[in-house]
Amino acid sequence: MARAGNSLGVGRKSKRAWTRRKAHKSNVPEDTPTELEWARMDKYSAVAGGWNADTDSDSDSDISGSTGSSSSFSPEIMELRKGDDVIMLCGDKAKTDDVWIGKIDSIRARAEHDVWVRIGWYWASLDIAEYIKSFESTTFAPLERASSDNFDFVPVEDCIRATHVYEYDESDLEPPDLEPTSYFVRSHLWYKRRHLEPKPGALSCICFRAYNPFPKVLLESLLDEDIMHFCPRSSCRRWYHRNCLLAQGSVDHPYSNYRGDRGVRLLSVNPDDSAPCALLAWYCEPLAPSDPEYSMSLDPVDLRSAISGNDHISLAHLPPALVRVAQFPIVRRPGPRHACWSAVGNVTEVTLARRFIYAAFEGLYPGGRQYAEVEELVKQAGELEHRVRGLDVDMVRDGEDQSLVKQENTLLDDLLELIKSLDTYTFLASPYSPYWAARELQLDEDVEAMAAPPLVCPNPDCNNAI
Repeated sequence: MARAGNSLGVGRKSKRAWTRRKAHKSNVPEDTPTELEWARMDKYSAVAGGWNADTDSDSDSDISGSTGSSSSFSPEIMELRKGDDVIMLCGDKAKTDDVWIGKIDSIRARAEHDVWVRIGWYWASLDIAEYIKSFESTTFAPLERASSDNFDFVPVEDCIRATHVYEYDESDLEPPDLEPTSYFVRSHLWYKRRHLEPKPGALSCICFRAYNPFPKVLLESLLDEDIMHFCPRSSCRRWYHRNCLLAQGSVDHPYSNYRGDRGVRLLSVNPDDSAPCALLAWYCEPLAPSDPEYSMSLDPVDLRSAISGNDHISLAHLPPALVRVAQFPIVRRPGPRHACWSAVGNVTEVTLARRFIYAAFEGLYPGGRQYAEVEELVKQAGELEHRVRGLDVDMVRDGEDQSLVKQENTLLDDLLELIKSLDTYTFLASPYSPYWAARELQLDEDVEAMAAPPLVCPNPDCNNAI
């Protein structure tokens, strides 16, 4: 048999004699390894075989409805690896949203046909509500799970098929593109403590009302109540209900109190920094009565006017749709993707667009001021690498020629300094033109759908447009 780090081939076992239960209601088979036995079992990184949830029990006979496999043996070879998320044998839950899911923590075997996996359980809302009486199951989406420190030893035959459970951090600038059919986690259950962290709503809005991205019942009349705006500032990163902001008066001052328009103010909020974009900050400061413009009722300037005096800055290389999206608010709404709305929001798109704009401000585009600097640094790094590769490797390794050793160390130090210099620049791939051309056709509809009063972040240390 192959040892740790290799995969193990497993044939099909005969009829199943038991059905797995969650750890707090364990129905553990007699041959389950003890902790001591597990420590002595052979380790594997993967297991492959033709087993299936083969059973003649009524409770498991319809497992195919959830897994896509027949209730008898399927000849399809399945491979499972350490770290995989898997659908588990779960009896009468198989055709429900509460199907059992686990993550393979490790794979071990006593013999070729006696293979076990250590499973870390993902908990569904109904299981959590049964275990923690204060938990409200409606705060979770139907396919949402909580990761946990609750582990079991399970025979590999209980693993029905691999799946994927997305990690969803609501403060993430690049969240997974979730759909109603996606399994995902955004909290962790500390099993012995009966504690869920974070608690639903703990990191949401000023009302701390939990956001359910895919409620079981989605009423059109309630969608507007759950529209949320996001402050991407690195020291904020929080979602707020539009209605909550309006209720407490977190609304921008009249436009005449700023030199820049709403788009400029939104664009100035840098997702990668706690300070606003340096080039636009002046346009976003409220005008004081002592400012000459205060009493002149001047129209606030748009983005192109704001950068018109900087000859070294150009946005001509960027798609017009990208420039417009960079000035959008970041919003979300529950339910399947529809027009500009999605359950996780437009945060990824707007953040990417703003980064392209900031890179243009720095001259990091073909023909730009800093682009030439980067090209020169890359050229120097290539030359240093070529010189390092040209040294006699054997003599350097053996230390026979100390001058070569010293030369190599000097070259490597210089190369490291160049790499550190390159690390100070923001590198982005070129905008994907077909995507932004398609977005151009949708933008007017998006602007109309997202129309809202000029809201601001309620954090007194921020107060940025959101």
